[in-house]
Amino acid sequence: MSSSMALFSSTPATKSILVSELAIKGHMSDALVIYDEMGKIWSRKLFYFLFSTYDLLKQRVQKATRDFHINSIFVGAFVEITNTEPAGIQFGIDLFRAIKEDLRIRPPRGCPDFLLASSVAAKEGAGLVWKEYELAGLPYNQLTYLSMHQALLASGQHEQAELLLENMPRSFLDEFMEPLIMANNSTFGCVET
Repeated sequence: MSSSMALFSSTPATKSILVSELAIKGHMSDALVIYDEMGKIWSRKLFYFLFSTYDLLKQRVQKATRDFHINSIFVGAFVEITNTEPAGIQFGIDLFRAIKEDLRIRPPRGCPDFLLASSVAAKEGAGLVWKEYELAGLPYNQLTYLSMHQALLASGQHEQAELLLENMPRSFLDEFMEPLIMANNSTFGCVET
């Protein structure tokens, strides 16, 4: 690895971004060196899967195949990220941004939905994922609010969870949402509704 790459990879967040960028640009050996240095629990299998997925996406976009096939590949990649322990939320956000910015495609809402679900288990990253909905032009829906509420409660941010519910459109609060919100509160030790 060159000394200039070592200079720019001093923080964990910077390293994560650098690994993603190197992999996207096809510099797998350098990406794996930094990846190994990071001591991440993500398996190499997942890393190769996501790299090959991104490469496949680039090929599909260039051939202008139907959106359904591309969306299936996107969602499949984010399902794999969700299944990692611990959840690869920052890696997923980096991949989401690369899809939007490099491929210039608006990913399906299932991608950030899976990342938001991952942030519940990870007990972090929900705010970053929430912001990606807005940046991608994806409107919040009932599932988004419910998942964000759950993620905030899981990370111990009970006041923010209450504030989120106060700002949720009243039309979203129906007979199906109320029991789910109460279940979230019960599961994560918050007695207020």
